[in-house]
Amino acid sequence: MSNLEAAGSSAMSVKLATDSDPAAQALVAFLAGAEPAPGYTHDHVAAYRALCRHSEPLLLAADDGAVYLSPAAGDAFEAALRAQRYRPAGGTLALRLPQSMGGGAGTYVLWATPRYLAAGTGSEHIWK
Repeated sequence: MSNLEAAGSSAMSVKLATDSDPAAQALVAFLAGAEPAPGYTHDHVAAYRALCRHSEPLLLAADDGAVYLSPAAGDAFEAALRAQRYRPAGGTLALRLPQSMGGGAGTYVLWATPRYLAAGTGSEHIWK
């Protein structure tokens, strides 16, 4: 099998996994700014967009290629992020959740795109 065939096969398996996995569908819709997948809602927590299930924010996103994943989100969301080329970046975010989301503190793990990671801290802009 050539590299091109392997890449096409890999892309097809990612698409098929996304088509059959509700967590992956929810993640892809959320990152694209599309309507939420069934069973999920989109909301805001502080300055972050939030992907929620049953009012629980599972994923927070900034517009710069960084997302923050709740440990409660589970392995399916980690796999879906990897399929979208996000990688764990070693940072965490802790913030107070609004009462509508249960209140208390939430802790999230930073996942980032290669572009975000290449920019260093994420505070620098990358121009096309």
